[in-house]
Amino acid sequence: VYASMLLEKIRRRTTCSAALRWARWNVERVGISALLADRPSDAIRPQPYDLWNLYRTVRWRTPRVTMEFGVGCSTIAIAAALHRNGSGRHIVVEANERWLEASRQELPSHLRNIVTYVHSRVQKIGHNDGTCHVFTDRPDVMPDLLYVDGPNTDDVPGWPQELPPIAGDPVYMTFPEGALILVDSRVMNVAFLRRNLTVRYKFSRNEIFGVSRFHLA
Repeated sequence: VYASMLLEKIRRRTTCSAALRWARWNVERVGISALLADRPSDAIRPQPYDLWNLYRTVRWRTPRVTMEFGVGCSTIAIAAALHRNGSGRHIVVEANERWLEASRQELPSHLRNIVTYVHSRVQKIGHNDGTCHVFTDRPDVMPDLLYVDGPNTDDVPGWPQELPPIAGDPVYMTFPEGALILVDSRVMNVAFLRRNLTVRYKFSRNEIFGVSRFHLA
């Protein structure tokens, strides 16, 4: 048993390392790395796999409207993919004014007509069997692709320190047929959505990189 566990650990580590090298090469190849050169020094560092996963997903699916909770490197990756597609718009909802403005300032000029920034407060609410948070000024649109990577719990008034982020917004949103929800890590958030989404979906998860996908029917 120990030997098989060790082999599995080595396999995962090898797979992860190869995937990261492949993602890093592609992020540089399509020009995303260059677009991120002027980020604030205290900003979260780019994660090559996440950025490449977002970029290629948008390129393959050619969505008309994408939405993202929380600004970051992902904002540029999604916008760059839409620009390459030749169509589509991206809406970013963010609670922290500082990071929203920083993202707005670093966004390259050729991507600015693609991205709409929305500043919104966040509130803690109860839903069925648990607690979640939702944006109070979320735009009333139906995104073909939603990326959940925010807000930070520091921006949620009254949020218990012991609880990780649990964005309940997707439960209250309407999506077109065939939409995709991506959740970056956030294990408890994923569990909450799996219990509370009322639309039919197929679920998949990359266990190595912690990316969850809800493919809506």
